[in-house]
Amino acid sequence: MLNDVDYTSVVLSWTSEWDNNELWEVYYGYSMETNIWDTMVVNTPMVNLNNLYSGTLYNVRIRSYCSVDSNFYSQIGEYMFVTKVCKGVDNVNVGHRTENSAIITWTPGEGQTDWEVVVEIEGVDEANSNKIRVHGTPSYYADNLIHDTLYYVYVRNICDTNVYSAWSEKVQFRSVSETIDEVHNVNKQMKLYPNPAENMTMVVIDNVVGCVDFIVTNVNGKTMVSERLMCDGVFEKSIDLEEWTHGVYFVKVYNDVFTVTHKLIVR
Repeated sequence: MLNDVDYTSVVLSWTSEWDNNELWEVYYGYSMETNIWDTMVVNTPMVNLNNLYSGTLYNVRIRSYCSVDSNFYSQIGEYMFVTKVCKGVDNVNVGHRTENSAIITWTPGEGQTDWEVVVEIEGVDEANSNKIRVHGTPSYYADNLIHDTLYYVYVRNICDTNVYSAWSEKVQFRSVSETIDEVHNVNKQMKLYPNPAENMTMVVIDNVVGCVDFIVTNVNGKTMVSERLMCDGVFEKSIDLEEWTHGVYFVKVYNDVFTVTHKLIVR
C-alpha cells in the first residue's frame, strides 16, 4: 500500500504472509532497463523511501526472509509509483515599468508559496544568473535596473528542499517608463471594432513582427485574457465577449519595442 507520496519520498507498507517475519528485503529503482536498484533491509512491514527524483516512475520489489539461517525467501511482491511533479508557474508579466524598476508578477499553482526569480541582461546565461528567492506573494519588485536596457525575466517554483519546477518562458522587457514607451510608439495605432461592443470585438495593429503579449483587464485589474502570439506583419485578434459583464476594460498589446493600450466598452 502506498502512503504519503511526495516529491522526493514515499511511505510503503505491506501485509506479511507469515506470522513470524522479522526481516524484509526492499529493492527499488527508476531504471528497469539498466537494472539499477537500491537495497535496504527493514524489520517492520513498512519503509520510507527518501532522496527520490521528482516526477519519476519507480519500481519496488519486496521479499521476506522466511528463514534467515537458510536464506529462504518468500515470493517477490512488486509495486510501482510516480513521485509528485513539481509544476511550474504561468503568466509571468512585467508591469509598472520605470527607467530603473519594474514589478514582476506570475500566477502560482495551488499551494505554491516559494519561488526563484531571475532578472538578467541579454546575454547572461542561466548558470551565471543571480537567482532571487521570493516567499509568500507571487510578485517581485526589480529595482536598480540600467536605463533603456533589454532584460529577460523568468520564474520557477520551489516545491521542496532542492526540488524545483522547470523555468517559465523568458519574458522580455525594456527598462523605460511605460508612458515614455507609448509616446515613442505613437505610430502603432490599435484598431478596436466594434467599440462599444456586445458579443465580440476585433483588435488589429499594423506593422507588427515577432512575439507580442496580449492582455485584457477589467477596471479592478483582473486579467480576462492573457496570451503570447507570433505576428508576421499584422497583429489581429478577436475577443469573445459573450460571457463578459457590462463595463470598461483595457486592451494592451506590447513587447520590448512598443506598448499600445486601448479602452474597450462592453454593453
